Amino acid sequence: MVNRGVAAALAALVSCGIFSCAASRSTPAPAPVQSPAPPAPAPSSSIVKHRLPSGATLLYQRVPGAKTAAIQLWMRCGSACEPARPGGLTHVLERWWSGNDDSSGPAALANRLGGRMTSWTTLDHVFIETRVASAGAQPVLQALLERLAAEPPGSDNLRRIHARINAGEGKASLRSGAAMLTAQLMALAWGEHPYGRPVLGDPAATQPPAAEPADNLARTLSLPHNLVFSIEGDLDIAPLEAAINGWRPGAAAGAAAAAPDFPLPHGPLADVRGSLRPDTGIAIGFRTPPLEHADTPALHLLALLMGGGPDPLIKRRLVQYEGVAGSVRVEPFTGKHGGLFIVRAEMGAAGADENIRALSREIFRYRTYLFQQDRLNQAIAAWERTTALRQEEPGGRAGSAGYWESIGGDPDGQERYREKLRALKPEDLRRAAATWFVSARMFAAVQTPRSGADGSPDMNSGQVLEWIDAGARLADQGASAFRMAQSDHVNGVARRVLPNGATLLVQRSPGGGAVSLDVMFSGGTRYETAASSGIHELMVRAANAQIGARSGRFSPVPRGGAPAAAGRHFFGLRGRFTARDWESGLQWMLEWLLNPVYDAGAVNSAREALLDHLRGRQTNLAAIAEDAFLRIRYASHPWRFPVTGLESAVSRLQADDLLAFHTRHYGTGNLIITLAGDVDVERATLIALESSPRTPPRQPPPAWPATGAETASPLDLRIPHDLPGAYVITGAAGASVADARSRAALSILAEALEDGAGPLWTALRKRNVTARNVRAVNFAGAQEGFFAVYVQCSPNDAAPAAQAIREAFDSLGKDEAAGPWLTDHKKRLRGRELILLESPAARAAAITLSEIHKLEPGALLRDADLIETITEAEASRAAREYLAADRIISVIAAPAARPVNGPDDPDDPPDEPGDKP
Repeated sequence: MVNRGVAAALAALVSCGIFSCAASRSTPAPAPVQSPAPPAPAPSSSIVKHRLPSGATLLYQRVPGAKTAAIQLWMRCGSACEPARPGGLTHVLERWWSGNDDSSGPAALANRLGGRMTSWTTLDHVFIETRVASAGAQPVLQALLERLAAEPPGSDNLRRIHARINAGEGKASLRSGAAMLTAQLMALAWGEHPYGRPVLGDPAATQPPAAEPADNLARTLSLPHNLVFSIEGDLDIAPLEAAINGWRPGAAAGAAAAAPDFPLPHGPLADVRGSLRPDTGIAIGFRTPPLEHADTPALHLLALLMGGGPDPLIKRRLVQYEGVAGSVRVEPFTGKHGGLFIVRAEMGAAGADENIRALSREIFRYRTYLFQQDRLNQAIAAWERTTALRQEEPGGRAGSAGYWESIGGDPDGQERYREKLRALKPEDLRRAAATWFVSARMFAAVQTPRSGADGSPDMNSGQVLEWIDAGARLADQGASAFRMAQSDHVNGVARRVLPNGATLLVQRSPGGGAVSLDVMFSGGTRYETAASSGIHELMVRAANAQIGARSGRFSPVPRGGAPAAAGRHFFGLRGRFTARDWESGLQWMLEWLLNPVYDAGAVNSAREALLDHLRGRQTNLAAIAEDAFLRIRYASHPWRFPVTGLESAVSRLQADDLLAFHTRHYGTGNLIITLAGDVDVERATLIALESSPRTPPRQPPPAWPATGAETASPLDLRIPHDLPGAYVITGAAGASVADARSRAALSILAEALEDGAGPLWTALRKRNVTARNVRAVNFAGAQEGFFAVYVQCSPNDAAPAAQAIREAFDSLGKDEAAGPWLTDHKKRLRGRELILLESPAARAAAITLSEIHKLEPGALLRDADLIETITEAEASRAAREYLAADRIISVIAAPAARPVNGPDDPDDPPDEPGDKP
């Protein structure tokens, strides 16, 4: 429950469709309805406005065929027009005029006719509404006019009404910590101005208001020129108009009652009070402009985005992700004389300084935050849907017209307001926040557990202001760094180079339920030497073991299992999170990579498991053949080592070695952060800035040696072994990622070689070779990769298989041979690429590798379209250039002696070469 004054004011906003939020009303129990009302017909769009000779205003909206009517009375001033404290007098008069506390007033008559009467008081209004069958409209209106014309209630009636209010709403407000906190903030922000007084009056006042002030206020508020009657239904309006006009004939015209003007307090100010509550409640408010101000729509929409709707940003951040608050509410009070933008939070008593600092940082960052336009559009559409539904309710349009007429003299004011909302741009919200979220307009109210015997709180106003100021500085520092970030946007990928050296890449896909994150360092096994070969694989295994066993505030393992990954070009974390969890996921991943911890126990277990794997490779013909092929292809380059490492190096690596290697080679200078899914670019940037301080690696990346083979080609190498079966790898140096067209052409050639009807299988059948596990691999890296065909066969078929591969390579280089197979293989390969890239994880991997390879943002996302453009001539030329006979390397792993009919057991294929996206 909110403070009664703010709640009532918000109720008025709700009724006219300005802002949607919970509000409490002074409402009697609904009377039983005699029969179900039929669905209300669509109201006419025209509002008939009459300024009556008496000074009152009549608004009428005809609803043809309506069986019920709505009669509303809006007084142009509420509790802000009453005398000074203790206050509450206007609300007492509202209860008297509506007759909610006696059996002979208008409310009782409405009940007897099967209708109901509702009333409330706000700082700016007294509102009374009757919903009744059309035949009862005239008598209920007449009863209400008679009550307004009657002598104001005497002392006995005042006392009786006051007692009922205190026993009901008054006690409820005193029991509500939120209401008391908001009342405390309103008093601090408005000082002696009437907006600083609760609508119900001073909670400590037990004496009823005196009769004389009540009489004077009643006569002032009920003067005809202060009244707006808004009527909706299918009625003969003439007798209703005559009744209103003849109610006080000859009443003097004049200006509407207005609240007195007082000097306003100057912020920043804080008020801290001790309470019996176990937690700490804080409300931070900023005085804002009145309703007609140009910035008001932007502030209302900002409040909706921050604290309301399906995706309340500030609540999600502080409650769900950081866990510093139990609840967060955003309540924009807007009145005739100004407003108050309130952010209220319930926080634990422990760590109040950090919690308040976090709340302040989150509020003040909206001074520089730039929303996505589609997020604004969604919020505006939600507001319009809510408004449309409300106006379909009986009396909805009458309420809108009456509110806007009483505020600014324009019954169509809501349409003007809608136009302003629709015209809002992200920069309008940022400008409004920067204008009004300033210290001179800032006030904070705190209720916290008492710490001393005297009931004093455990903090003071100076400390609270200091913590709020510290949070504001944090927000400004983040914004300053954000502005320094270089940014571009290519291929649907937003790219930002952050001041700490990290690169942020975001491909936004609105509406998706999952977000894929790559938080990767550029490097990978290119950083390894003979003494450290396998260190990345060991780091991955140890990290995944620790992550799987970790427990904490956030779920550490994203969807899809173990997140750590490494390859020839990268090392880092890869995860998939729900759209609501990606922010905490990104924070956690950055924390893990930039502050690594390698537990000795986890490293020892991972090392033993990795050594078992490496020993197993010694009995795997496919692994033996691949290791030999890579040693020849990359004679002096780190890629000559297996991705999983050398047993001699892994056996010596300890936890301290992993930490030292990580710290020496990896920091924000070579960090790449990629997000694919429904994410906010600005939010991702700020999280990256806040969560990744500058951490340069202690040692710059090494200069890579050339990747060319030191052994002259062509080369045929036979590796004798005692294992059954044989494995053949035949290939050559391939293209780099930068040579996009050659890379695409080689991918098409690999697709053709794996085809059962293609040139490779034709050559194998011609030589009567029985082959299994035939794979064509095109690995393209930051440096020249390799192209190879892997074939498992019997020992007797090994040499013919190697020759068949060479013949297939030669046939691919003939232009006339490309036509029959090129189109089909392009189509198949392109289709697989398109299907793959439907996955956010695959898109994130492609974007990350594009950055690692120093291509334009997201260049690898276009591979499917690139494949489509490769011509027959280009494919044949790539085969002649890269698969020429004088470049071929052929490795055969087979038994030392060739048995004529030896066993031919299949072997597991080796570790997949290249980087695994």
